[in-house]
Amino acid sequence: MNPHATQPAHSWRGRAIGPIRVAFTFVLATFLVTGGGPAHAHARLVGSQPAADSSVTAVPEVLVLEFSEAIEPDFSRIEVVGPDGHRIDDGIPQGPSGQRTKLVVRLNKAAPGTCTVKWNVLSVDAHKSSGTFRFRIVP
Repeated sequence: MNPHATQPAHSWRGRAIGPIRVAFTFVLATFLVTGGGPAHAHARLVGSQPAADSSVTAVPEVLVLEFSEAIEPDFSRIEVVGPDGHRIDDGIPQGPSGQRTKLVVRLNKAAPGTCTVKWNVLSVDAHKSSGTFRFRIVP
């Protein structure tokens, strides 16, 4: 009796699955530990002029927001509400030439008090981010 005759014809598959299983486990573990890599990143606000929670003596001509990654200005929005509850921005955020991580919006005059900035942006990798901060106009 041939000892190999009793083995199923598909037994070769078991030998190939071992290395595949090890490779798959390694890739899965790497993905879980790294959180999937930078594809899950969102644009974070890293700076602004005027700065968040700062005081200024007059409304600047423009508000500048700087983000951690490139932004799509056409799909982004900035609202600046003055102390009287009315918007003081012109509603058209623009990306300065060659500075894809910045958005700029023109501002109108406002009375002294607290201004609220609300922003919604779309980064070039198609992730949406939003946030709010305040700055104060002091006489």
